[in-house]
Amino acid sequence: MKEYEEWFKRAKDDHAFAQIAIQNQFYAHACFLFQQTVEKSLKSYLLWKGGSYPRIHGLVDLLNLCSGHEPALQSLLTDCQILDQYYTATRYPGSGAPDPSDADAQDAANRASNILQQIANLLP
Repeated sequence: MKEYEEWFKRAKDDHAFAQIAIQNQFYAHACFLFQQTVEKSLKSYLLWKGGSYPRIHGLVDLLNLCSGHEPALQSLLTDCQILDQYYTATRYPGSGAPDPSDADAQDAANRASNILQQIANLLP
């Protein structure tokens, strides 16, 4: 298995596990895993296109790099901006952000699913 395929598999695994988290009302964990789904899928795409990815976690920054190869990906900017908020706030108490609700987790699921599908359509 090629490295970009391994990263994309992990993205899909995170996505599947996030769905289980929603079913069990672990909304913060689900939102974090949806952020991870997108981060790993974007890194997978960068690996496929250029053989490397930067050691960063910001989805907007990763999307901008991916958009350099495929400008149409810029349409995912709002989704990345929203999912970016879950990277830190969902993992650490006292972040000042409210705990995600079921509606937040469902929204994150839809956004992550969209991005995952967009990247899947681009990969060989």
